[in-house]
Amino acid sequence: MGGTNTKYGVVTAGGRLLGEGFVPTPAGGGPVLLVHLKSIARTLAENARAAGLAPVALGIATAGWVDPQSG
Repeated sequence: MGGTNTKYGVVTAGGRLLGEGFVPTPAGGGPVLLVHLKSIARTLAENARAAGLAPVALGIATAGWVDPQSG
C-alpha cells in the first residue's frame, strides 16, 4: 500500500501468483484506508472462492511504520 496505489495479488500456498492488480489509494487517513483495504480483501476473497480456492491469509506491506494506536 502506497500513497499513490494499492497493489494486490492472490498467491497459492505454494507461492504461485494467480493474479495481481492495483487501484488508487484514497486520501483521508486511517478510517478511509481501512474501508479501502477491507473492500479489496473482500473482493479478492470472493473471487478466490468462486475459483474454488479457500483463502487462509492476508498480508499487507507499507512503505513505512504504522503506529498501532493512531494508525
